Amino acid sequence: MVVAERLRHLLEWEEAPRRQRRWVVRPTFQMRSQWGAWYTKIPFMKEHDEELFFNFLRVTPAVFDELLAKVRPHLERRNIPSRIEPGERLALTLRYLASGDSQKSLSYEFLISPSTISGIVLETCNTLWDVLVGEVFIVPSAENFATIAHDFETIWNFPNAIGALDGRHCEIQNFPGQGTDYFNYQSYFSMVLLAMCDAKYKFTFVDIGGRGRRSDGGLFRHSALGRQFYAGEVQFPGPRTPPGWMQPLPHVIIGDEAFALNYHLMIPFGGNYLSDEKNIFNYRLSRARKVIENAFGIMTARFRILRRCLVASEPTVRAVISAVVVLHNYLVLNEENLPADRRRYLPEGFADHEQNGHRVPGRWRAEAGGRDDLLQPVRHPIGVAFGGEEERGYGREEAEVVQRQFCDYFLSPQGRVPIQEQAEAAFRNSGPAASPTDQLSGGRQTSSTQSISPILRSRASKPPCRQLFEAQVENNEKQHTATDKNPSVESEGIKFDAFRHKISPKTNVDNVKGPTSLLDFDYSKVLGKRRKALPGWTCDKCETYYEAAGLAMPEVNRCSRHRSVHKRLKSPKNFCPLEMPSRQEDMENTQE
Repeated sequence: MVVAERLRHLLEWEEAPRRQRRWVVRPTFQMRSQWGAWYTKIPFMKEHDEELFFNFLRVTPAVFDELLAKVRPHLERRNIPSRIEPGERLALTLRYLASGDSQKSLSYEFLISPSTISGIVLETCNTLWDVLVGEVFIVPSAENFATIAHDFETIWNFPNAIGALDGRHCEIQNFPGQGTDYFNYQSYFSMVLLAMCDAKYKFTFVDIGGRGRRSDGGLFRHSALGRQFYAGEVQFPGPRTPPGWMQPLPHVIIGDEAFALNYHLMIPFGGNYLSDEKNIFNYRLSRARKVIENAFGIMTARFRILRRCLVASEPTVRAVISAVVVLHNYLVLNEENLPADRRRYLPEGFADHEQNGHRVPGRWRAEAGGRDDLLQPVRHPIGVAFGGEEERGYGREEAEVVQRQFCDYFLSPQGRVPIQEQAEAAFRNSGPAASPTDQLSGGRQTSSTQSISPILRSRASKPPCRQLFEAQVENNEKQHTATDKNPSVESEGIKFDAFRHKISPKTNVDNVKGPTSLLDFDYSKVLGKRRKALPGWTCDKCETYYEAAGLAMPEVNRCSRHRSVHKRLKSPKNFCPLEMPSRQEDMENTQE
C-alpha cells in the first residue's frame, strides 16, 4: 500500500503542469562575452591602470595571476557549454569581497545570474581557504612563537609576547531556525571572528563561526587553541630573561578584560585610580595589543564585505569570512619584503604608528569613514571575566605575580621606553605624592602629555567632577556662613556622585526637611558620601542591608525582595565616605 501510494504521488507530480521558462539564458546575460566586466574593463585596467585594478579587486595584476595559478585546477569546468572561466570566477569573488556589493548588483556588472553567482562565491571562497591556509598560517611551535616574541619586543617593546588576542562581530542576517543564538549585546545578529595575530598584522590563529551571544572568553575556551591552552598543550617557549634584566619572564598572550587572567595570558589591571605601576603596565600592554585592532581594521578597510550585513546561508558566511582572512594574510606576506613605496595592500602610514612620541591614526580609519568599530569588539557578560578554577592553569595568584614582574620590568631603566616618560609625567602630575616611578626617574617631569590617550589620562588623574567638588567645598562653607548671618541670602551647593562621575545642582541642605524623590530619605544623611560597591542585598520593604549575605540565610529567604543583587538607594546604610577610592578597597575594608 505504501509503495502504491508513493507511485501515485509520483505520477501526479509528473503530470502536473510546469511553469514555462521564457528563455534558457536571459538575452542580456548572453552578451556576457561582449559586455561583461571580465571581458571589457578588467583587461583594460590590468593593462593600462594598475592602481585602478587594485582598487577594483584589492590585488595587483601580478598577485591576481599568482592566485589564479593556485586555484585554477580546482575551478576548471570541462565539457560544459558556456562555462565560466576560472579567472572570471576568481575576479567575481574578489570583487564581491572587496566592494561589499550584493550578488544581484554584481550580476549587472558581470552579466551572470544571481543564483549562479551565489554558487561561484561559495565554491571559490572554499577553494581559497583550502589552497592558502597551509601557506599563510604558521605551525604553532616553540621556534615560531619565539620569532614572534622577538618581533613584539623589537617593534612594540613588549617582551615575550607570542600574539595579541581579540574577537570581532561580523553582522549577519539570522539563519533559519537559530533563534537568538547569534543575537549579541549590540542588539543585532552576528558571527564572531576570534583571532590572534603577530607583531606585523598577520593572523596566526582564527576561530570562525562563534555565535554572537557568546563572549570572547567563552569562545576562546571552546576553540581549538583555547582547549590546548587550558590543557597545557600549547608549546610555549621557555621563560626568557629580557636584555639587561635579572629575572626570567614567561611567554604570554596579550588580551583584554574579556579574557581570564592566566600565567600565559596577560590582561590589564581593572579599576579606577590605579597606581603608577599599574597604569604603566596597562599603557604598555594596550600599546602592544593595538596590533590586533589594526589587523581587524586593515582587513575590514580592504575587504568591505565585512562592513555590511551578510545575507547568506551559514556555510556561505563562514566561507566568506575564511576567504577574507587568508587573503589578508597572503597579501601581507606577499609585500613583507617590498620597500614601503612599492606596497599596495599595506603601504606606509596605513596602520597606526608613532611619530615624535605621538600616536598617529592609520589611514584605514579614514577609509572607514572615521569609524574604527565597523567590526564590533566582543564584550563579556558580567561575572565571566575570570573563568573557573580549571581555566586558571597555574592559579590566579601565580598570574598576578607575573603581572607584577612585568610591572617591575617596565618601570626599570632596562625596560622603559622613551614614550613612557610622557605617560609617567601624566601620572606624577595627577597627585601631590611622589610615586615609586619618581624615585626611579629621579624626580618629577613636566613633559607634554598630548600623546597620552584620554582613557589613560582619566585613569591617571581624578575626574573633573571630583576636582570641581573639592575646589568648591571651601566656597560652599563660606556661602553657608553668609546664609546663617543673612537669611535672605540664597546659596546653592553641589551634589557629587562619584559613581556616575557627574555634578548636578541641588538645593541647600538646610532646606531639605524630609525624603527626596530620589532617595526617599533625608539627603543630609548621606552628604559627602557615595553608594557602596559591595556584594549584598537590600530589602525594599524593611530597608535592611545584608552584607555578602548568602541565599541560605533564613532572614534573607523570608523576604523575596532579597533575591535581587542590585543595591537600592533606599537606606543611608548603603553609602560610604568619598575617600574610599575603589570598589575592591570597599570590599576589603568592609570585610575587615
